[in-house]
Amino acid sequence: DYGMTGDEGVRHRYGRRLLRFYATLGSDRDAVADVDISRDGGVFEIAAGFVELASPLDVYETRHLVVVVFALVGFLAVYDIGNRLGGPPGAFWSLLFLALTPPFYGHSFNNSKDVPFAALFAWAAAVLLRLGDDGLRLHRLGHRLGRQVARERGLDVLRDLVRIVAREFLLGAFKELLQFGIDLERCHHSR
Repeated sequence: DYGMTGDEGVRHRYGRRLLRFYATLGSDRDAVADVDISRDGGVFEIAAGFVELASPLDVYETRHLVVVVFALVGFLAVYDIGNRLGGPPGAFWSLLFLALTPPFYGHSFNNSKDVPFAALFAWAAAVLLRLGDDGLRLHRLGHRLGRQVARERGLDVLRDLVRIVAREFLLGAFKELLQFGIDLERCHHSR
């Protein structure tokens, strides 16, 4: 174990306040009263709080274990990104360079703020890369479906659109005429 960090006690107490906040459906406002720490978010603190409930380990050893799990999740994200961009060699080198980065390795054992952020950021990037690939496929599929629908239903859609526009125009005109009539009535009675 790498020992406690300077802010670990504060973050642990913040996690307990977050759990109370959600358990009371937001009526216990202590978690959002502390502006300095609440800007960091609480994903890790909530996850660690739940694991602490079931863990036989000390509170801080449990938190360190959860940090390690987040680090491993980060490694998986980096592997996915490397594999997507460079195939198996890209995945290998990405993992190797991340594992050999001293700050990430060292912080992977007890930094409950930066390691979860890095891991979730890496997964966000991996998901965006996946969506980019899938988005192109979905775009092409949507384009084909749209052309087919336009061919088969184009006249029906156009007819319905004309009906909707005409109805809205007539309703709007009727409301304006009605308002105009009410205004004329008021002017007539005010003299």
